[in-house]
Formats: sequence, C-alpha cells, structure tokens
Amino acid sequence: MTSIEHVLSDLPRVCTKARMSEFLGYKGLTHSASNWKEMIEVRLVPALESGELNEEDLLDFYRSEEEFGGQHVLLFRVLDEDLLNHLFNTNLAHDIFTGRKSMPKLNAFSTPKESKPLELFEARFDWSDNYRTLVLKFSILRTTMRFVEQRPTPGGGFTRIFEPEPYHALGLIRISEIGLCDIRLQSHKQSHDYIAEAEALLDYVK
Repeated sequence: MTSIEHVLSDLPRVCTKARMSEFLGYKGLTHSASNWKEMIEVRLVPALESGELNEEDLLDFYRSEEEFGGQHVLLFRVLDEDLLNHLFNTNLAHDIFTGRKSMPKLNAFSTPKESKPLELFEARFDWSDNYRTLVLKFSILRTTMRFVEQRPTPGGGFTRIFEPEPYHALGLIRISEIGLCDIRLQSHKQSHDYIAEAEALLDYVK
C-alpha cells in the first residue's frame, strides 16, 4: 500500500467528513458528499488524479488531523542544553535514523509496519514560529473491552459479556530546539494510565 492509499483508507478514522469537506472547500474544490465512500471515490481520488489536489497537501492535512485531535497532552521542558544542541545543530538525528535498519527514514511519511507493543514509525523535523521541532510518531498496541452479548441469569438478572479487543493508538513526542517538549497520546476508550505510557515512550528514545 502506498502512502497516499494508506491516507485515503485511514481518513475516516482520523477526521470527520465535515472536516474533510471544509479542507476541500478551502482548496476551491467540490466538497459535498453524502458518505465517506463518495468523499473518497468521487471527490478525493479524481482530484488527486487530475492534479487539482496535491498529494503533499493531503498528507499535511492527514498529519494535522491525526496528530492534534482526541488526545491527552503532557508538557515538559528539556533542560539539557547539550542534548538540544546535539539534536538540532549536529548530524546526530540524521545518523540515528539512517544508520539503523530498525529506525524509520528521517523526514519521510511512514506508517506502522509491525504489530509490536510499541513501534517508532516516523521521524521528521518541522518548522514553526521560527524554530525547529523534532517529531517522533509511535504506534502503541492497546486493548479495550468490547461488549459481546447480554445473557439472562436465574432470578431475572443478566450478565454482560465482554472480550478483549486490541487496537493501535497514536503517540507523539515533539521536542523543540528551544526546549519545549510535549507528549501526545491518543485518548483511550476506557480509563487509562497515560503517565506510564508517556514514560514508556521516553524510555524508548533514551
């Protein structure tokens, strides 16, 4: 599956149809659609094929929707100035992400490839407000409890049956060259220990 095919198939997960329509309208494109199938097959795919919609613009929209919605955000400050200098003013990041096969290619759109409990699948530098930010994207394997059925019990009561259902959640670490750091974790479907999950991401990149 190509990057753009992944984006098209995953858009219904990361944003609403209304947000997608708003984006197309902003681009001056026809944007009405009664459902996601029509939005993708009648609006997005023809616009991409004709060149009316640039693939990079769609990738940027996908990233913004995926990385900034429905999350718990933990804010930190990096006090180690030597670490910041090495990350942003030397070839350290480039060497890390080009010298190890287990690491994603730096500054390239990527998607999760394996069903690991925790996988770093994308790394890039962003520019914002005149400073650079290193963005690390993770796929986190979680489990939620899915309702299966309700069974009657003697005495007129009932028992609700649930079963575990795994799913992949998004986690991000964003470190700016001015020392700001935020960890963004996709909101869980039930109560969840976000601090422990954030610590697991930090341990991964140490």
